[in-house]
Amino acid sequence: MQIETERLLLVPLTVEQIWLWVKNIPALEEAVHCSYQAEPMEGAFVKVVEKQAEKAAADEKNLLFYTFWFLVRKADCVVVGSAYFKNKPDKNGEIEIGYGLGMDWEWILSTPDI
Repeated sequence: MQIETERLLLVPLTVEQIWLWVKNIPALEEAVHCSYQAEPMEGAFVKVVEKQAEKAAADEKNLLFYTFWFLVRKADCVVVGSAYFKNKPDKNGEIEIGYGLGMDWEWILSTPDI
């Protein structure tokens, strides 16, 4: 499953791909057939990704709520960022979303129609 806009693909990672992201970005790039140019895998961000990977592995039937979704620029298959749901929807059906972009792509947030 993926979501497509005019310029982007939103691609959910498998549990195995999440762990590749933490441990071996070149192998991840090969697995997803994209160049990773999004936020650096360092510092506190590593812990966030590891925690989500553990949640995803423990509840794979709800993987889409626990995985990360890569934001892939369609023109050249470059991963410019990622987004994730911080948990499953609450009793009101609400959900918090986290996201990040690589420093070279932060301008996207202020560009209409992306």
